[in-house]
Amino acid sequence: MLANYLEGINARGVILASGSAGRAKLSTQMGLKHEIIISGFAEDSDWRTFSSPEEYAMFNARQKLAQIESDKIIIAADTIISLDNKVYEKPKDKAEVMQMMRDFSGRTHKLITALVVKGLTYSEHLETTELTVNELDEEAIEAIGNTPNEWKDHSGGYSIELELGCTIFNKVNGCFYNIMGLPISSLSKILLKEHKEYLKVQALKNN
Repeated sequence: MLANYLEGINARGVILASGSAGRAKLSTQMGLKHEIIISGFAEDSDWRTFSSPEEYAMFNARQKLAQIESDKIIIAADTIISLDNKVYEKPKDKAEVMQMMRDFSGRTHKLITALVVKGLTYSEHLETTELTVNELDEEAIEAIGNTPNEWKDHSGGYSIELELGCTIFNKVNGCFYNIMGLPISSLSKILLKEHKEYLKVQALKNN
């Protein structure tokens, strides 16, 4: 269990390569005493040039991690929304978020997080959560469009933690914490494996 190793993991130092408040909150909830270093990666690649939404997300996560040099444990992640192999990123304006909601209405889309962790070892993981959206009428879509704090800086134009975002979903299949930006169960397993390898190396050095 990760809790049994947190003291040692935190002593090594943990960097969260993200400016996401949601990821920082979940990292703290896990017991990680992290520092935040925001990657300088521009995230301006065209998703259409990649073979799949998953490949695009993983590319972004790898690039975020690659910008940071440290002997500490580095955690980088990228979350995207996908429907019919199209990637929905952060909407630029009201018109764009309203069109996103029309596309999602009554359908199931994927929320994909690419997770990359580097310490003594290196791990990559893709976590997919499926979300089914209620049938949304134009009044509901307009309400979302008129509430910028619900969609600004959120991939897919919603946040399940906010007042309107939490009401539009009919079904969630998969890791709930993934929707908030960090699949903490999978991350816990990666960190546990990483730290056990670290302890093995330390034991060999001391023999």
